[in-house]
Amino acid sequence: RVLGLSRRPAQVPGLESIQADLASGAGLEQLRNYRVDVCVHLGAAAGWCSLEQGLSINVLGTQRLLDILIDCGCKKFVVASSISAVNAGAPNNPPPRFPVPDDQPYIPGYPWPYAFSKHQVEELVRFMVARDADRTADPAGRLDITVLRIGCCITDPPGPPTHLETALNEELPIKPTSLANTPGDTLTDILAPMAVIAISDMTRCLILAAMAERKAGLRTYNVTAEQSLLADGVSVPEVMRKWFGAAVASHNWSHYERPGHGRGALFDISRVREELGFEPRVNVLTAYDATE
Repeated sequence: RVLGLSRRPAQVPGLESIQADLASGAGLEQLRNYRVDVCVHLGAAAGWCSLEQGLSINVLGTQRLLDILIDCGCKKFVVASSISAVNAGAPNNPPPRFPVPDDQPYIPGYPWPYAFSKHQVEELVRFMVARDADRTADPAGRLDITVLRIGCCITDPPGPPTHLETALNEELPIKPTSLANTPGDTLTDILAPMAVIAISDMTRCLILAAMAERKAGLRTYNVTAEQSLLADGVSVPEVMRKWFGAAVASHNWSHYERPGHGRGALFDISRVREELGFEPRVNVLTAYDATE
């Protein structure tokens, strides 16, 4: 049985749905009428949100939702975060290594409300897990929370690929990045147009996380395609050196210098593969119609 929660009326075959608002908390009390075994939390203000929206919906909305479900006995949560939580939004402070690991902390310096809110959501979840561990003597009864740092979601092939930006209610075409691009000329997050994932792959990963055996604690995984969406003949090190300059002069690029890996993923997805069994099926370099 699947229960949906939306701030607008929703009618999906096979899905029971309730209407509630994360920003105000209105309607969330309806959840007390259900036994929720697993919560997959996707509700959020998207990339072009204001700081107020990011905090009221993403951060406080997450607190409201998780608090009421925890109070009702739910122990397992899958929380959708974003690769944007690292805040690689300007070519000033690049991640210290590529591929970017699952535990890469927030990089301060760029005032991007969405990234800040996603970072705060991750810190909130960390706090909730610690609070629960302090309150629950038996480790077997503690919370199981999986945080997925999801890449830029694009439509499935054959394409051409687009990204639905819900904050603007626009479909944005996503094209392979080339050396002619400048940082941020496609999206606010300069890494996002390269660190993409097809919607079908993202959905499968969410299902794998939700169906995984309950295991107390907090885990964070990067979830992107196996490839960076780059133009033919362009490699990750070339783009990063062009964009970040001297700031990445000492970076180790050996991962991408192996034959056939020049356009490998910007974010390390080895852990989600090993622990959840997630294998992206859509090759973003070959599956789509030409975009130019």
